[in-house]
Parts: sequence; C-alpha cells; structure tokens
Amino acid sequence: MIEVRSFSKELEVNVLQFLESALHGLGYDFDLKEKDKDLSDITSNYKTNGGCFLTAICDNSVLGTIGLRPMGNRIMELKRFYVSDIHRGQGIGSRLLSNALEFSRNSQFEVLRLDTTRQSVSALALFNKLGFAEIKRYNSDPYAEVFMELRIR
Repeated sequence: MIEVRSFSKELEVNVLQFLESALHGLGYDFDLKEKDKDLSDITSNYKTNGGCFLTAICDNSVLGTIGLRPMGNRIMELKRFYVSDIHRGQGIGSRLLSNALEFSRNSQFEVLRLDTTRQSVSALALFNKLGFAEIKRYNSDPYAEVFMELRIR
C-alpha cells in the first residue's frame, strides 16, 4: 500500500538515495554541496521554514517526493517533485501534488511557483491540468526551462 507522509529523519537515507537516482535518470549530477544543497538539511530548508516535504512510500521504499518552501511575499515554491520511472502512471504524482496543494491552501501563502524542464512531460501536463500558468523566469536556475505559477487564494 502506498502512503504519502511527511519527511522524517528516519527516511533521510532512502529519500536521498531516491533523489540521487531520479536526478541521474534525468542526466544530472547529485551535488549536496552546491546544486542540491537544499537537500543537505531537508528539515530546516523545508519543514521548519513554513513549508513541507512529502514522500510517497511503500514498504520503506521511496517512490516519489515533493517539497514546498517559502520564497517570501506570500509565495511558496514547489521543489523536488519526482516519481520513480517504474511507478509513473499509477497516480503517485497526482497524490503528492494534491497533498502539496492542500498544504498550500491551508497556509498563509497566496501563490505557488515552480520551475522545471521540458523533459518533464507528465509533470507539465499535470501542472497545466491543475491551472498552473507559464510565467517569466523568476530565478537563476541554469537547469530550468519552464516557469509556472498557480494562485492558491
């Protein structure tokens, strides 16, 4: 049975292994010192900051992740939205995103932003279906190609 739950320290090793594999699958290096330094302390970079970090778990295996972190000005950013290749098409991404949107709507934030790549075809389709709209670049992430936003209030 697949469950979506909040990140905990007990899951840290599994989550980091999952994310390393997901990034390698997209052709990116995993670098906790620079590019992926937000993952070096998930609790302080997401959870204690007013955001959240959710995992899709089955039998202690991480199948997917999604994070939300405050950006300021009542804007929250969606980050680290991945589902393992072999578990795509099973509704895991929809469940993770649904839980993240529920968290967002119960917060004081008004806007949810994200950046992604064009190779994330399934995620882009899901974002469009839920009403995210493309916006101008809002960050300097050299890997990002698409920038989107959803008004949650």
